[in-house]
Amino acid sequence: MHLPESTRSLRQDLALLALFFGVLFFGTTWVRPLGNPDEGRYSEIPREMVDGGDWILPRLNGVLYFYKPPLPYWLHASAITVGGHSLWVLRFWPAAISLLGVLGTYLAARHFYGRLAGVFGALILGTSLLFFGLSQVITLDPFVSVFMTLGLYAYLVGLYAPPGNVRRWLFAGFYTGISLAVMSKGFMAIAIPGAIIFLWFLVLNEWRRLRDLHLVMGAVIFLIIVGPWHLAAALANPNWFDFYVIHEHFDRYLHDVSDRTQPFWYFLVLLPIGLLPWTIFLPQTLIDVVKSWGERRERPASWFLLIWAAFVVVFFSLSQSKLPTYILPAMPPLAILMGRYVALRIEERRWEVLRPAIWWLAGLLLVLALVLPVLAWVRSDDMTSGATPWIIVAALMLIVSGGVAIRFLRKKEEALALLTAFAGVVLTLLCFNGLAAQFQQPGTRAFAEFLKPKLQPGDRVYHFADYFQDFPFYLGQPVDLLMQFPNEQTFGVEWEPDQASRYIVDQADIPAAWSAPERQFALAHAEHLPIYQQLFPDLPVYVWMADPNYVLFSNRPMENEPH
Repeated sequence: MHLPESTRSLRQDLALLALFFGVLFFGTTWVRPLGNPDEGRYSEIPREMVDGGDWILPRLNGVLYFYKPPLPYWLHASAITVGGHSLWVLRFWPAAISLLGVLGTYLAARHFYGRLAGVFGALILGTSLLFFGLSQVITLDPFVSVFMTLGLYAYLVGLYAPPGNVRRWLFAGFYTGISLAVMSKGFMAIAIPGAIIFLWFLVLNEWRRLRDLHLVMGAVIFLIIVGPWHLAAALANPNWFDFYVIHEHFDRYLHDVSDRTQPFWYFLVLLPIGLLPWTIFLPQTLIDVVKSWGERRERPASWFLLIWAAFVVVFFSLSQSKLPTYILPAMPPLAILMGRYVALRIEERRWEVLRPAIWWLAGLLLVLALVLPVLAWVRSDDMTSGATPWIIVAALMLIVSGGVAIRFLRKKEEALALLTAFAGVVLTLLCFNGLAAQFQQPGTRAFAEFLKPKLQPGDRVYHFADYFQDFPFYLGQPVDLLMQFPNEQTFGVEWEPDQASRYIVDQADIPAAWSAPERQFALAHAEHLPIYQQLFPDLPVYVWMADPNYVLFSNRPMENEPH
């Protein structure tokens, strides 16, 4: 049996893209230790799920943690159950979810604009700075963004599919994707797609299509996926609704509840940075779509994608709480539009239109090659000696690819110049984790691995004057606190007052705890140990381990150490 050419090319493209991005997304996830605070936090919550056996009520450091729904925690906990605590296992799901987003982008772009647009859309998305960076980080945003993206792709394809089973399956995929997005980060995953679809109906005057949305089926799918955990959480804790729904959705959007205020234009600047290096194709792509306003009913997919990206930017720009990762859902539709623009110019053999952008791309690579050493110099006090090889390799990749691309451009070989620049981007991204390890907050893994085999029954371990998110994970147990109370654990302690005894916040209570007959350990920033000794000059302090960043001390000396 011979498959049609279109089917063979589809399978070949998916296989090659899966292989390419599988290597890119998974290849160096083991290089970098857990980053603080996010990676420490989002590793510890699933670890406690596995150890405690409670998959309904998430906990962080032993305290109830209702900030977000549990689907990413469940996936991470499943990976830990199967594969253990290695960095590759911990970062498996962000990479896998991102890979799924790239493949979905290829399928959607190919469906509407052809094979070449699909390939370029996938390559642009998967190698853009922010999307790739978040594929390497344990955080919630890739989950909600990719599930929402796949759902909206299914919606748009399904809306124009002929009536029948295929159409119903596509709409089932739409509602499934949105439901999984809700289970990843909350009900904003309904608000954003709903607003995009409404605005698109408004712009194209397509209200008649409202009857084609299979709303009853959607409601059933939503209740099956979203309902059980929300009901179980509400029954398990009566305070859940006020915090999870009111505080985390409305208060966080309308008020700055976490010191995340940024100016309105924040995402207008951040989005082009997140799309690097492919931002050079963004202006002409947007102009191309906007100029088609009079033909918008003939280009419904392009206008849907433009409205999608624009609404995400406006929605989060109006929020009083802003983080760089919030802009991620705007990137897939822009990647498709840029992929279409580039593919169309290539198919028309209009390389003269793309030549200026490719020049800018080659120049950008050379500029980045200069920026990396400058950043390293600025951060030199905080960097380790391991940074140097990664900086040298990345800078060389950028210089060589940018220089060779310029040489091809001078010979008017634009295709080879674009390919060379793309190769340089990919090789540089393979250095991402090595570089990021030098620019993130130092971790506590060495201290946890040093202390863990020495702990005995009755020992008590604290953070002092800070909260190190990765320390409980590496230590394999919750850690108490001295003179520190993380805001994110306030609500959990209020719901379970018995947990408050683990948080010795009052300075007057510390001498009694530190003078207990059991061994007491505390991890602190190196500069905080002298403060501790000034506050409590009569309490014994034995340093068990120290480096330039942290110090682990105890009320008892190490065994065989002279008193």
